Amino acid sequence: MSSLKKLLVPIITAGAWSLLSNISPASAQSQMDYVLQGEGETTLVFEAGFGQDRSTWGPLLEALSDDYATLTYARAGLGTSPAPDHPLTMEEHNSDLQTLLSDLGITSDIILVGHSYGGLLVTEFARDHLDQVSALILIDPSILEQRSMAKEVDAARIAADDEMLLSMIPPQMGREYQTLVDQMDEAAATVAPLPADLPVLIFTSTATYEEPFVFEETDAGRVLWLQGHADLIAQSRNARHLRMPDVGHNIQLDAPETVAHEISDFIVSLN
Repeated sequence: MSSLKKLLVPIITAGAWSLLSNISPASAQSQMDYVLQGEGETTLVFEAGFGQDRSTWGPLLEALSDDYATLTYARAGLGTSPAPDHPLTMEEHNSDLQTLLSDLGITSDIILVGHSYGGLLVTEFARDHLDQVSALILIDPSILEQRSMAKEVDAARIAADDEMLLSMIPPQMGREYQTLVDQMDEAAATVAPLPADLPVLIFTSTATYEEPFVFEETDAGRVLWLQGHADLIAQSRNARHLRMPDVGHNIQLDAPETVAHEISDFIVSLN
């Protein structure tokens, strides 16, 4: 089974907007479902993939050092975070994150960690908040331009994948998905590189699939996926790009110890 299919199974089975997994009540400081733990001058802020709550970071957090503070949270409508009254755009999700960080007094020395759609969100957050973000860690991230790039190769397959995915996920999540792809479809097919002075660690799954579930798992899709990640850091002066052929899209779940080790080494290198 492909990594994306594994990711969708709990969503489809639950038939609900939330992936419930041992979630604690929301804080009085914010309505968002979050956990802030550990101590340190640097705070690692974790952004999960589409439809995933903060529980997806459990194995990685267990493998990480206790030398820094960590913040995990669930976006609006996930976990116990209140559901929005309309599908949120990327800008609205990032505004929620900024509000949460402000409520918690986290205003500098932030390292953002994002997986999949979460990688796209933290990438765009970092572009807008370079004064707060000291580094970026991307785990097989989506990028804003990926759909436009893919449509130049196989527009029919992208349309078919959209139809299939929308038929599989709950309606409210489907509306959020449609809002997301509408935004991504407005992007150019040329990747906008990250700022040169922003340190970046990026993990890319280069696994191949005999039975691709979506375009991104086809041979052509794998080429574009890797190229998009490379283009994202093309101007970076301090970037590490790790290619991982033996794990699928959910790298933080498939290889948490490896990811934790690389993150720790990366943070040490920043100092």
